Amino acid sequence: MFYLGVIYANAYYSYFHVSIFALGLGFGELVIHSLGLIRAPVVIICVLAVLLSARGSTLLPPTLLPRKFAAAAGRAAGVVARAHVWIVLAGVGLVIAWQAIQPFRWLAPVTIAAGFIIGQSRAANRGRRPQGLRDRAVPTFVAGVFLLWAATLVAGQLGVQDAQTNARNLLSRTAVVLYSTERISIRGPSVQVVDLGKEVRFRYRYTGLRQLVERGGRFYLLPVGWDRRVDAIYLIQQSDTIRVELMPGTQPG
Repeated sequence: MFYLGVIYANAYYSYFHVSIFALGLGFGELVIHSLGLIRAPVVIICVLAVLLSARGSTLLPPTLLPRKFAAAAGRAAGVVARAHVWIVLAGVGLVIAWQAIQPFRWLAPVTIAAGFIIGQSRAANRGRRPQGLRDRAVPTFVAGVFLLWAATLVAGQLGVQDAQTNARNLLSRTAVVLYSTERISIRGPSVQVVDLGKEVRFRYRYTGLRQLVERGGRFYLLPVGWDRRVDAIYLIQQSDTIRVELMPGTQPG
C-alpha cells in the first residue's frame, strides 16, 4: 500500500508540477493515498485473479452453474487453461503494441500474469498440480511481478486522471483569500487584487485562488482557470505579513 500510495501521489502532484518529496508526505499519508485505487474495475480484476488462482481449471465453482452448462463450461475452461502459453504470448504482443493500447497499458502485464496463473491449473498440466521451484515457484513469482507492474500502471493512471478531474473542477475546491502588507506577484486568469487602503495593516487582498494542498503553513495555490501548460502554481508561506483565509469553494446547485 505504501508503494502504490507513492506511485499514485507522485502522479497526482506531478500533474501540478509539485514534487511529493517537497511536500514531505509521511508513511501513513502515502498509505491512505493508496486507498484511491479501490475502485470497481480494480476490485473486479483482483476478484477474477483470486478465482483463477483458487479454482485452477475452472473460472466458476460448478455449483454456481446449471448442471447442463457445467460440463460445457468445464471443457471451455480446460481449453483456455491448455492455451495459457498463447495467453502469455498475447500479453507480449500487447507490450509490443504499447503505444497503441493507451490508456489500457495495464492490460499487457495483466494478460501475461493471467497466462502464468492459468498455467498452474490442473487442466493445463494434464490433471496434476505443478511442483518444485521451476514448475511452480518461478511462474508464480513471475506472475506476481507482472501483477505488481500492472498495479503500478493503474496507480499512476488513476493519479493523473484524478488530478485532471480536480483541475477541471477547481471552483469546487477550497477557496483561498490572501491578505498581504505588501504587493505580491501573483497572476492568473481569475486572480483579483484589491487595495484596501493605507490605514489597513493587510492592505492587499487577493482572490480567485484555490488550495491544492497545505503543509505546515505552506499553501500550494492554483488560480481559477489554471492551465498546466502555461500557468504557475504558487507557494505561499503564512507569516506576519501574509494572512490566509480559507473559504468554501463554489458548490453546484
